[in-house]
Amino acid sequence: MQTEKAIVAVWYYDVRDEMTVGLFGSEATAADFAVSIEDNGTGTPMGVEFPNGDARIIDDWEEFIEARERAEEKEEEKQDPPPPTRTVLDPFTRESVEIPRKAPQWVGLKKLPKPNGS
Repeated sequence: MQTEKAIVAVWYYDVRDEMTVGLFGSEATAADFAVSIEDNGTGTPMGVEFPNGDARIIDDWEEFIEARERAEEKEEEKQDPPPPTRTVLDPFTRESVEIPRKAPQWVGLKKLPKPNGS
């Protein structure tokens, strides 16, 4: 948090459930801070205040909404891709099913059995 040249103040409840303020030199940095404390459970952002006296509740602060979207996109990018799969027939309904490629080869039918069990 910056105190010099602060252009935005984020008001939030901290882990002790006490209202406190964080001072920041940019709106983007303040919004990222508000999102991070909300996400990691170290605070509950309530609103933002600017030097001109303008104050907004957190849900009406456009920069916070954009920071939330950025954080969600980053989280999606960090998720592992789904494991590779292969298609087999389930042995009961004979329907095609995607299973993990690393499943043992004996799992699932490779093809329908021929009529008369041959």
